[in-house]
Order: sequence, then structure tokens, then C-alpha cells
Amino acid sequence: MLAIVLLPSLARLSLVADEHPYYSVGIGLADVAAAVLLAFAIPAVARRIAERRIDALGTTALAFGAIALLSFALHPSPQGAQTLFRLASAVAIAIAILDVQGARERRLLLFAVAITAVTQTLLAIAQVAVGDLLVAYEHPPVIKAGPFIRPAGSLPNGFVLAGYALVTSALLAAPAIASGAGAVRSVLVALAAAPVGLSFSRAAALGAALAAAPLAPGALRGARAQRIVLAAFLIGVGLPALVTREGWLARSDEYPALASADRRLELIVQTLPLLARDPLLGIGPGNTVAELRERKAREPGSVDLIQPPHDVPYLIALETGIPGGLVASALLVLIGLRAWRLGPERMMAFLALLPYLALDNYPWTAATGLPLLGLWAGASLATRVTDDPPA
Repeated sequence: MLAIVLLPSLARLSLVADEHPYYSVGIGLADVAAAVLLAFAIPAVARRIAERRIDALGTTALAFGAIALLSFALHPSPQGAQTLFRLASAVAIAIAILDVQGARERRLLLFAVAITAVTQTLLAIAQVAVGDLLVAYEHPPVIKAGPFIRPAGSLPNGFVLAGYALVTSALLAAPAIASGAGAVRSVLVALAAAPVGLSFSRAAALGAALAAAPLAPGALRGARAQRIVLAAFLIGVGLPALVTREGWLARSDEYPALASADRRLELIVQTLPLLARDPLLGIGPGNTVAELRERKAREPGSVDLIQPPHDVPYLIALETGIPGGLVASALLVLIGLRAWRLGPERMMAFLALLPYLALDNYPWTAATGLPLLGLWAGASLATRVTDDPPA
């Protein structure tokens, strides 16, 4: 089930069509698998609550879920229902990872992550090689970077693929280090990370640098396993980037960092009146695009680009209210503190996705965004996935 959730595509049954497929509402095979995971997760959460085994992190997550549900109740929409389902799916994925018990379950989980990561990498390489996304279903426009295209695998776009690669490579790095950094596991880390080097994304490059940082002290002190896995991760990212360096340079010239920052600020500024209208409970989950379209029609010139702000904590505050944004931010801090206590392998996973949380919106808006956040939370907090003895 987890493998199907992590290997989605835009091919799905459309329930509420949109001029941009990114914002349509529909059901795909990944949604069905997510519903199965959710069915298993609900009793686990209920059991934790009944046994009072919910810590500060779990309490904060429940509080955020309650706020998002209340906001949806006041501002219902098909997009909002879809967002809440994806949020619940994220929780189910995190629980599936955190509840792993024996060695057999660990191997099954890691196999699911590895097979989906390698599949996405191979598809991404093929897309770059032939200059086409190689999918028959409707997809967003192909993005060019010099002589190359930005691959997307089977995911909504190249940014989502890069975030997915960062998280899965970090998740695979932990057991690779724990088992002594054998050749097969180290190669899997490199393969999982490869789409980052094909993403032409500054946020992805920053995520890779942050992810590598926690392993660097151990590698410099001579910890063999950390040194090998860190090298595998950097090679996995760096070699594809080197091969496609013309694309990286072209993308940087076309979208300078300062111009990109100005556009991100503009996306926030144009939504401030929406936040001011209902600062306590927001405009409702998933409703930003609809609200921007309505404001643009009502007040010509007030909206330049119909796109959610590229800042996930702010976007959550916009859609669920300022209290919801604060609780979500507190949840991120608690995950980071827990990852810090668990060690460098967990911090690798936590830091990997932070640039996209601060500089993009897809972790909240994309079809795979919230499930990816669930995978990220599980990778940042897991303790039972990495306790194999060194081989």
C-alpha cells in the first residue's frame, strides 16, 4: 500500500475539473491505497488516545487537525475535502513508518521506499534523455532548462520529484549507516538522490546541502559508514548536476535569485487582504486559488499571478487562520527537536525538506505534497527502521 501511495501519477478520475490539472479534484490509485493506510491508522491513533500515549508532538498534531477541520466546516469546498484527506493520508504514512516493529517489517518498508525511489529516478533519467515526460495523461507544461527538460517522474512536477528524492534518500541513508554502509545500500542512497541533480532547483540544491551537513562531522572524525553514505549521497546529487550543468546555468540566468524572491514576496502580499478578512480561521483549506480568482475578477489589477504563496507556514495560516499557522509551525519545531535528539541520520531527513517548506507551496498544495510530508515526518522521527546491527 505504501509503495502505491508513493508512486502516484496525475492519471486519475476527475471529480471537479480545473483549467489547471494541478488544482483539480479527483481520485487515483494512490488515493485508494492511502485510504487503506488510513483505515489501519485510525485504530492506532484511537488506541494511543485511549491509553493516553499522546506526547506533546502528537497533541500538537491533533490540535492542528482540529483547527483545519473547523476551518473546513466554515468554508467547505471540494478542494478543502481533498486537502483534509491528503492531510489524513500524511498522518497514516507517518504512523505506518513509526509503527514498524520487527526486522521483517523494516525490510518490507525499506523495500517499498527503495523500489519507488529507484523507479522515479529511472523515469526521470529517461525523461531527460528523450526530452519528454513520457506520460500519456494530462500534465502541466514541460519546463525547459537550457537544452534539457525538468523531469517530473510520475509526480506533479520536478520540484515535487526533487523533494521526494531528498526525503527517500535520507530515509534510506539511516539503515545504510546502521548496517555498515554496504555497497548495495549505499548505491540505493545515490540512486534515490539523483533526481535532485536533475531538478534545476535552487531550493533542492539547498536541501541537499542541509541534508549532508549532519553527516559531515562524523565523516570528518573518521566514521566509516557515515563517510561512505555521505559520499554516495553527494555523488548521487552531484553527478547528474554535472552532466546537466548547462541546464542549471540556463535556469539561473532565466530566473535570478533576486527576481525569484521578489515574486515570492508578491505572492504573499496579494493574499494579505484574504488573511485580514478572517485571521482566526482563514479562508478554508484548499481555497486559495479559488479566492484569488474571485478577487481578481472583483478587483481588476489586485492579483498578478493566480498561485498560492510559496511559504507553507504562511499558506497554512492563510487557509486555516493565524492560530492554525502557529500550531503548524510549532509542530515543525517539535519534529525538528525530536530529530535532533535522535541523531544525525534523523536530522538529515528533517533538514532536507526545509527549503521547500519555506520557498514553495507544493508540500501543502500538490497531490503528493502532504503524503510526502508524512513520509518526511516518519523519516525524521523513526527509531525502529534503523536498528539493524552492522553487517
